[in-house]
Amino acid sequence: MYIRVFQINQGRDTNRVKFTDVLAGRRMQEVPPKPVSIDASIYDEVFSGEVDCGTLEEIFTLFNTEHPLYHRGHSLSVSDVVEVQGAPEVVGRIRFYNTSELYEEVDYTDTTKYNNEIAEAREVGRAITTENLANRHIPSHENGCYFCGSVDFQSIEFDITQTQNPDTNTQREKTPAFNTDLSTEYTVPQVRAEVCWLNSRQDSLLIARASMTIAGVYKVSGICVENRSDGLFVAMPAYKFGGEYKDAFHAVSAEAREQMNAAVMTAYEQKLAEQKLAEQQGEQRQNEQEVADEQAQEGQATDQDEAQGQAMGGM
Repeated sequence: MYIRVFQINQGRDTNRVKFTDVLAGRRMQEVPPKPVSIDASIYDEVFSGEVDCGTLEEIFTLFNTEHPLYHRGHSLSVSDVVEVQGAPEVVGRIRFYNTSELYEEVDYTDTTKYNNEIAEAREVGRAITTENLANRHIPSHENGCYFCGSVDFQSIEFDITQTQNPDTNTQREKTPAFNTDLSTEYTVPQVRAEVCWLNSRQDSLLIARASMTIAGVYKVSGICVENRSDGLFVAMPAYKFGGEYKDAFHAVSAEAREQMNAAVMTAYEQKLAEQKLAEQQGEQRQNEQEVADEQAQEGQATDQDEAQGQAMGGM
């Protein structure tokens, strides 16, 4: 999902509310609690981008275990605000019963994880009820801003235009929140790729390494071209998190992804052609050298025969 994270700037925090759950009392009084307005002018934006998470709880875990690239703040904590756009859809819901009346309800956005949790619960004999929500188009979270409290996240009214950019220390311009349909908002920039290493064994998994320049001002290194069983695959630079490898850089639209793949594959094919041409030219030079050497040897032999003939004639 696409998120933005906002944290309180202590220099503007005159009421000392940083790391304080200012909504705790209201949360207990109202069930469900109604959206409440939070003073956005004391907040800085510290992160914006796509994260591989399905819920706010997963976002909290991510920002407290391994900070995403370009995160400029501290670990996600009480008083922080998270804006959510385009949350994934819920595929299933499980109620885990502790007693006949008490239960814990968990929503899942990953089908595999949902099915595994059901199988594991039944294997140990834990009482559960399940609800398949696939194709019901229920987002895990509605688009909007959420306050990180001491117990959970609460939907709030939050005027992002009043927050500040920590890089410029100025209040941001009044612009609408970013749209998850990036193809309607942004033009895909020009991409140029270059293969910096080519494996001499093209039957290996890793057959090339490449870099990519975006719009002439950003460069991404560590791109791999892999020879998989189902064909060639362009793998973006990745990092290991929770026992799995996740892309550290990737496209956020199908159009951009296709453009990056095409640029890398074009550079790869060009590098292969250059290598083949160099090999052919090398072979040609070697053949020409061998012919020249043979001619030189034949010339030397002819000179020696003529010299011997002249010597015998003089006798």
